[in-house]
Amino acid sequence: MVALIEASWLSKAIYVVASLGIPDLIDDRPKRSEELAVLTGTHAQSLHRIMRALVVHDIFTVDQLDRFCLTPLGATLRTDVPGSLRAWALLMLGTVNQAAWGEIIYTMRTGGSAFQRRHGVDLWQYQANDHEYAGLFAAAMASFTATYINSVLGCYRFAPLRRIVDVGGGDGSLLIGILQQYPEIKGVVFDLPEIVDRAKQRINEVGLSNRCDAACGDALVEVPSGGDAYILSRVLHDWDDESARRILTNCRNALPVDGRILVIERAMPDNLTALNAARTPALSDITMTDLNMMVMTSGRERTIAEYQDLFGAVGLELSRVVPTDTAMNVIELRALSRWAPEECD
Repeated sequence: MVALIEASWLSKAIYVVASLGIPDLIDDRPKRSEELAVLTGTHAQSLHRIMRALVVHDIFTVDQLDRFCLTPLGATLRTDVPGSLRAWALLMLGTVNQAAWGEIIYTMRTGGSAFQRRHGVDLWQYQANDHEYAGLFAAAMASFTATYINSVLGCYRFAPLRRIVDVGGGDGSLLIGILQQYPEIKGVVFDLPEIVDRAKQRINEVGLSNRCDAACGDALVEVPSGGDAYILSRVLHDWDDESARRILTNCRNALPVDGRILVIERAMPDNLTALNAARTPALSDITMTDLNMMVMTSGRERTIAEYQDLFGAVGLELSRVVPTDTAMNVIELRALSRWAPEECD
């Protein structure tokens, strides 16, 4: 229990080294804490104590000259490398998100968003007002998406599709991965204005501007037409049920008769006893992410049954669930042939 209580201290230490760029500085050559302090403009003894603590947690090692070396685990905190989680660490452990977590008791008492309580606006409006935070958010989401892109590509066959609209697609990482593997498919990344410029930049960088566009808008209002598939990758868990139904309805309204919606999400276990039976890292991750959604957006992680309730309410039918070798599932939806919009609350 003491270790669990003190876990937040470890997170803060990770935030320090990620923020200072320490893993980048020692990737090429081991360095003593004094040298790192000079390079980062920090207090040498204080930095040494942070580094020493992280050696115990396998983020760094120490050689015979008392120089700190990077471990494979610590290497995930490097910048702009495959598998980098530096932006994720800076977002989740930075002052904006941590301040929201400081209001969690408000959420417990009211069910409202702790983020909005702390910052006065919701997460999405905050990004519109703070472009630096929006950039960090987009980079963090892209880095997390990279952890499951290859798994989705290996488990789900996109070949029959002609034009994909990636709703809430961030910087386009997922759609770019699909288009690179399937040269016959075209696509559109759709996201908020403060995000979509980064998608355009990435699309140009990888040479896909002839097959991929980026459009801005609000999925709560409408989504681009013309796709035969609409992807919602880690989008629905950001929203409460009412908002999730609105997004799904807009995707359904844009869907052709033979089209499909692909929801990529983790699935909460159907019953609580499953949590007793297998206390795995994946279960720990989804339950903690569920709390983060509660604090940050009033969203939630859902069971497959809860997703089915959402889908059925807006005239969508779950066609199949394709598990991947990560915690993510590809949930394929088709439009029900008999459904009247007035049935949706």
